[in-house]
Amino acid sequence: MLLRTLGPGERITPQTFAQNRAFVEFMHAVVARYGPYQPGFQAEAKRLGEGWIYVIDRRTPTPEGAVPSEDILGAFEVKRGEVVPGSYQANPKHIILSPNGFFQLGDGLQACLLQELETRNSGGLSDERVR
Repeated sequence: MLLRTLGPGERITPQTFAQNRAFVEFMHAVVARYGPYQPGFQAEAKRLGEGWIYVIDRRTPTPEGAVPSEDILGAFEVKRGEVVPGSYQANPKHIILSPNGFFQLGDGLQACLLQELETRNSGGLSDERVR
């Protein structure tokens, strides 16, 4: 949500933007629902065997290095080489808009988010079912 009307040519920045709690919860629900079935997460789970897979915001400038906490969406538990459905833990420090821009999910999760938004906007889901 914009905190104020933008002036001519002014861009949306973290100082002019506030996260919408309902959208953030919706986004995390989509990640939790579809993440375990994403091929990239499944491959990483097989490689890892046991532990946690972190869902990294694609906007981060250091995906292979030290990732700032605001660029970690959350994590899934991995057991016996598989992502554990229902294990997703959202990171409360993740922010939708950082100095590096708006959040970016991977292609698979982005498509799931857009599909769920389209379904919700067409009346296919009620607010209660999304949460």
